[in-house]
Amino acid sequence: MTAQQQDQDQGRSYAYCAWHKGLSDTARLVQAEEAGSSPAAAANLFACAPCRKMHGLVPRTDRP
Repeated sequence: MTAQQQDQDQGRSYAYCAWHKGLSDTARLVQAEEAGSSPAAAANLFACAPCRKMHGLVPRTDRP
């Protein structure tokens, strides 16, 4: 299943895309805060399908 099919097949929910700074129903988690990290560490970041393609971002669930 491709990422685009997965985006379309799953139920609709919205998340904030950190790249284009807006809501999207195709946003997926691309960066997660590690447990026990400091408050200055990066937070959970989501990216929409167009931004993932444009910036070469891979969702966490699609990584080996």
